[in-house]
Amino acid sequence: MSPDILVVSLILAAAIILLVTKRLPIDVTALGIMVALMAAGLLAPAEAVAGFANPAPLAVGALFVVSRGLVRTGALAFVTPLTIKYTDGSASRLLLLTLAKDQK
Repeated sequence: MSPDILVVSLILAAAIILLVTKRLPIDVTALGIMVALMAAGLLAPAEAVAGFANPAPLAVGALFVVSRGLVRTGALAFVTPLTIKYTDGSASRLLLLTLAKDQK
């Protein structure tokens, strides 16, 4: 086994442990993986941040911010009882309600 594979395996094992135990927030763990790979010399800094050039991670991050805002402002406190009322607690009805489109 090459030293690079061993280092990546150790970083991966540490990341899995941190993600499962939630000792650190997920974002801190994710950035820690990137920093650890750079510190080990396995990634150049340009390679490490290349993923941020893609709009998909930024969109996912924005959705996390929006969802946290909806929870903290209480906007979901209004929607949740209505959703439970219309779906009767059924997962399949919830899926259908979520996918329903307004037909104007």
